[in-house]
Amino acid sequence: MLDLVVGMALPVGIDERRCDDQRFRRLGSRRGGHVQQLRHGKFPSSGNRTRVRFMAADSSGPQSGSSKTPIDISFRNLSVEYSPPLRADAARNRVKVLAAAAGLFSERGVEKVTMDDVAAAAGVGKGTLYRRFGDKSGLATALLDHLETELQEGILSGPPPLGGGASPAERLIAFTVAYLEFLRDSLDVVLLSQTSTTGARFRTGAHAFWRRHCEYLLEQCHTPAPGIAADVLLAGLSAEQVQHWLVERNLPFDHLVDALTQVTRSLTT
Repeated sequence: MLDLVVGMALPVGIDERRCDDQRFRRLGSRRGGHVQQLRHGKFPSSGNRTRVRFMAADSSGPQSGSSKTPIDISFRNLSVEYSPPLRADAARNRVKVLAAAAGLFSERGVEKVTMDDVAAAAGVGKGTLYRRFGDKSGLATALLDHLETELQEGILSGPPPLGGGASPAERLIAFTVAYLEFLRDSLDVVLLSQTSTTGARFRTGAHAFWRRHCEYLLEQCHTPAPGIAADVLLAGLSAEQVQHWLVERNLPFDHLVDALTQVTRSLTT
């Protein structure tokens, strides 16, 4: 389930042609790293909001809330329900828990972190943690939802070159760099989401969003077969592939960014 704050740009399945003409308020900077932002308590707390549920036929394992979204992004299957605001103390605890989880996942990897570790680092009771998130899968889901939504907001409402106002080629290159930074900060969590079942990556609502964004920009660049070109680019940006390059091939992150930037540029010419 993906929680969307009322008044916020809807982050999944938006037609880029409409979004480029809209001027939304940027809610946060992509720079500085997600983990550092979360450690300093900058995770947005929950207030009055409308909860939008996207349902899919099958899913298992830690997945983002938007992974419940079918690939059809026409919004015919939306069901909307009102979610009451969290109490102030509950909202504060949620911020602390997610900040602690972000730091621990980054330092140790998801598999080596226990719910007890998170509770201790956040300074909350185990009961509070389990009531709010259920298990480590639920905790990883909540964290991934935030990270995906932040990047989507940067695309929809942020400044150029990631947001509107830059050329399509510049925007696509900026997306490649921003997505690699997103993976660097949350690789284990994204990897679990994308590999929980066979083909899980293609069933996520986030993937549908990334693909539509890339395809639209490639169309503007007059790239042949823009949909296939978008698939090729996103295959290179998959968590499993990026992990292979960074961990198994020991490729420095900056070198990977430079290489994939060149590949992206080649798709726009």
